[in-house]
Amino acid sequence: MTLEEMNRFRDDYMQRLLSKKKLHLLLDLDHTLVHTILFETLMPIERKRIEKIDDAYKIFDGKYVMKLRSGLREFLKEVSTMFDVSIYTMGSRFYAEGAIKLLKIETVFPKNSWVISREDCIIDGQKALDVVLSHKKVAVIVDDIEEVWEESCLNNLIKIRRYKFFPVEEGIEELDNELARI
Repeated sequence: MTLEEMNRFRDDYMQRLLSKKKLHLLLDLDHTLVHTILFETLMPIERKRIEKIDDAYKIFDGKYVMKLRSGLREFLKEVSTMFDVSIYTMGSRFYAEGAIKLLKIETVFPKNSWVISREDCIIDGQKALDVVLSHKKVAVIVDDIEEVWEESCLNNLIKIRRYKFFPVEEGIEELDNELARI
């Protein structure tokens, strides 16, 4: 896609968003919406506890465990009315698409959302809006790490507290209202 074609697409997309009275929400995946861990790194007692935990799922043939952040379902339902939602992660495309597949099954994650992964980044290890097919002026970013974003994107960023569920401790109630705050 040429720069001219990309700008034309961005202009058209912005007009569609504005006609629907929406903006484009770019959500980080790991430590923002979910916490994922390699199953084999869990202690045996933690592996047993996983079975009893709401919103904890084994993914990729049981090699990983993904825990959805508290309030994720409600958050996605609410933001879907105000935003077109996309994922922008430093995880691999394979991982991101697997995570989105689970989110589409377990939540009201928008069906036609975009997935932007580390393979799409122009500068290794840095997120920027140059690979996003929407104008900066209609983009809102939610991420737990400010430093991965190009400086020109920081005005669009809402920083969220880092979500870390693992290790699993018995009797510890998860008290996390960050998505409701956002």
